[in-house]
Amino acid sequence: MTDPGFSQTANSLLVVAGGAFTVPLLARKIKLPASVGEILFGVLVGQEVMDLVHGGQFIDLTAELGFLLLMFIAGLELDFRKLEAGGVKPLLHGLGVTLCVFVFALLACVGLGFDPFLGLVGGAISIGIPLVLLQETGLGKTPFGQNLMLVGSIGEFASILLVTAVAAYDHAGGINADFGLEIGEMALIFIGAYIVLAVLRTMVWWRSESFSRVVESHDPSEIGVRGGLFLMFFFVAVAAKLQIDPILGSFLAGALFSFVFRGKGPLELKFMSIGNGFFVPFF
Repeated sequence: MTDPGFSQTANSLLVVAGGAFTVPLLARKIKLPASVGEILFGVLVGQEVMDLVHGGQFIDLTAELGFLLLMFIAGLELDFRKLEAGGVKPLLHGLGVTLCVFVFALLACVGLGFDPFLGLVGGAISIGIPLVLLQETGLGKTPFGQNLMLVGSIGEFASILLVTAVAAYDHAGGINADFGLEIGEMALIFIGAYIVLAVLRTMVWWRSESFSRVVESHDPSEIGVRGGLFLMFFFVAVAAKLQIDPILGSFLAGALFSFVFRGKGPLELKFMSIGNGFFVPFF
């Protein structure tokens, strides 16, 4: 006899999969971004309106994987050739925009008499939905799209780091040895990323023929996809171990992969197919 819990999960999967297939088609007809249509569809079938989709362990895990894959793709889409050609100007521009957003949010909260912590919340930047829109409109590869992704990525980084620092401050009860220890743990993931980058670049240089399979368009074993997912889950696990938001680890993994494997065109399309085709709609 079928487990009632599995039956409920299967029904939820059917509704989400049906929406993921039909909503983009309908959205195109009315000239609405598919991601916006999917969000509206999620609200409609959710527990607050029609109550057709019920969160469960599998659904929640799939949604979390969708967000992690989205952040991995965000890192993967960074074109380091263009960024290096542009020098430090795009980076400084991204830092400047992020700083202005946080300062404005903080001043607004203080001026309105709210807790300054709300300034951190109000100034938080997320690349998730803008990334989907950039992919959908084809702007991700344009200079505008690259600049927007850079600003969003820096903002996401800054938001995660600031929230982690505030949480460490609250947990330690002030600036003390415990606070320094927690900040040190956060720095470990960046040290780890640098070590992985150095090792990967050395291995690719030393065994270039073997690693050429990673970016091949026709590889029955899909070594590139397996390697990318391994790197993503490695940094997600490290981030979780250090009690840091896993999306930081996922984004770092994508950025590292993009930095090492510059000619990643076919592989990038494969990850977008996996993410946007199944996991991201659940997110």
